[in-house]
Amino acid sequence: MLRLVRFIPVVLRGRIYLDGPLDTVQVFQRDGHLVSRFGYTGSGYGQFGMLSGIWIDSSDRIYIADTRNNRVQSFQWRLPGTPLKVNDARPS
Repeated sequence: MLRLVRFIPVVLRGRIYLDGPLDTVQVFQRDGHLVSRFGYTGSGYGQFGMLSGIWIDSSDRIYIADTRNNRVQSFQWRLPGTPLKVNDARPS
């Protein structure tokens, strides 16, 4: 189910990234087909406190701003399935 989203970056290869319910990231094709869903509420790997932005670089790494956990998490696509966790960046 879709709800009000805070940001909708449209990226390479026709993927649309949305901040989903319960601190998830949902990835759709342009035709609306759900490609992937990842994340949930928490403070561990792949968990988010409050999504506040998504950025994708030229290597298709996905960066997620995680406000309540005071960090940026990055992911890299693996085939097939969901993105693979790459690393964590926390402000010093």
